[in-house]
Amino acid sequence: MIVGFTGTRKGLTDKQRATLKQYLIKLAPTTFHHGDCIGADDQAAMIADRLDPRPRIFSHPGLVPQLRAFNICWDEVLPPSDFHERNRRIVDLSDHLIVCPKEFQWMKDGGTWSTHNYAAGRKGKQVTVIWPDGVLTTKVFEGYKHHQEVR
Repeated sequence: MIVGFTGTRKGLTDKQRATLKQYLIKLAPTTFHHGDCIGADDQAAMIADRLDPRPRIFSHPGLVPQLRAFNICWDEVLPPSDFHERNRRIVDLSDHLIVCPKEFQWMKDGGTWSTHNYAAGRKGKQVTVIWPDGVLTTKVFEGYKHHQEVR
């Protein structure tokens, strides 16, 4: 399985980190794509790097060096590109997108949520959201209400 990842620059909560690790162990991805941004992308790549078996890790950096993590856990680093283009490429190359937002509800705007919306709404891919409290929801996009309402 090819997994893509998008998340907040603010970083994962401890509960998101724990849920993400367990979920990736369950999925056993062969390939992992991330945006090499500071925060959640960087943390998720480090988690993927420690999986057994370890997936091939592809880094998709954006154009703003100040926001780049320069994560060292990679098999291939693609050329930097516009954030919107980069996020769509991660989705296009993945079977399943994992989203780790900073909010407790679906948002109309923002890079994390626009990537989510593209994956689930436009591409019809399986999307899993790991909310800040570690609760995991998986479904094709219908819009997310507060996570406690969709458990």
